[in-house]
Amino acid sequence: MLILLGRTLIICFVFSLDIIESDSFSTLPSFRSSHPTSSTSSSNPNRSLSNPNSPLFAITSGTTAKATSSRDVPPPTLSASSIKASLTQDRDLYSTTIHALLLNPSSPPSPPLYTLHYMPMRNRCETARLILEDANIPYNFEVIGWKPWIESEKERFKFGKLPVLTTLDTQIGTQIGTQISQEQSIVRHLSSLHGYSPSSSSSLALVDTLYQVYWSTLRNNGLTHAGSEFDPESLRDYKGRRKKYKHLRRLNSETISSRSLAALDVFEDQLDGNLFLTGDDICYVDLAVLYCLVELREDDNCPDFVERYNFPNLGRWMEMMLERPRLADYFKSERRMPRYKRPGYVYCNGWGCEGFEEGVSGEEKSEGWKGRTQ
Repeated sequence: MLILLGRTLIICFVFSLDIIESDSFSTLPSFRSSHPTSSTSSSNPNRSLSNPNSPLFAITSGTTAKATSSRDVPPPTLSASSIKASLTQDRDLYSTTIHALLLNPSSPPSPPLYTLHYMPMRNRCETARLILEDANIPYNFEVIGWKPWIESEKERFKFGKLPVLTTLDTQIGTQIGTQISQEQSIVRHLSSLHGYSPSSSSSLALVDTLYQVYWSTLRNNGLTHAGSEFDPESLRDYKGRRKKYKHLRRLNSETISSRSLAALDVFEDQLDGNLFLTGDDICYVDLAVLYCLVELREDDNCPDFVERYNFPNLGRWMEMMLERPRLADYFKSERRMPRYKRPGYVYCNGWGCEGFEEGVSGEEKSEGWKGRTQ
């Protein structure tokens, strides 16, 4: 009796392994400690990167994949110029109808490791994109316009919020593991995998500390636009003197311009004697701060902030960061999403991002803006 039971258990176990290795693997949650390789050697024909029925082929070429439900069908793959043309026509974020995949290749080309899902703007996914770009990691960027987001796509995601990062199995092109949500979680996750976080716990704690300072100052505790702690536009005509951030009380009567300068002073001091913000090696905080300072340097904000307010360390560091080849390419590429002007969220021109309307004020409010819901 015991022998018979043992044989039954073995058969069940082998059968379960066979299920996991079948095509249904793409629907099962799994976790991996390292990235899958791009090897295509497999007895499963659906794992071939050149197989037209493979979901990965659909993601990278625009061919429709076989799917078990409408949610499994990927949106069309469009070029950066086609996506830009759609956004130019829609004019503002709340009128966007685009839903497409934008392939961000590596050099040399290899299958994408991730899909990063977000709306057609920079904001909460820009630091994650800078990590992937600087690290030469191939990934898909799923651009979800406001209208498709509200009408159907919001239900796809566990928390109903973006950005979201999914990891792809490079052999079959479908999601493995779970969706990673929230900007900070995505940034820390990618940094740990691709060399933008230190390995020792003590050094990591120092990096995370600086990231939280960045988060509560330049990022206004997670807001995606000018807030109570930092406002790039407020420095355009400011004449006051710079104060030390550590001298400001949590509740204070400082102007937003004064707080903005004090926030920048944190990172100016941090670079004193350091090549990068936390030492000799680049970390994810460098990329996060760079995103904010590139916006600050726009012509309609404060392009001469380094000279005007005497930030020599930030000036030296910023030029060094922008000379990194892959970052330089990305900042001037159409693959980068455009800026916008609030309160109407109207797309506008910027450094490396031309072709939108000139002289946009953001005061115009479209029907999409008026009917928006969160």
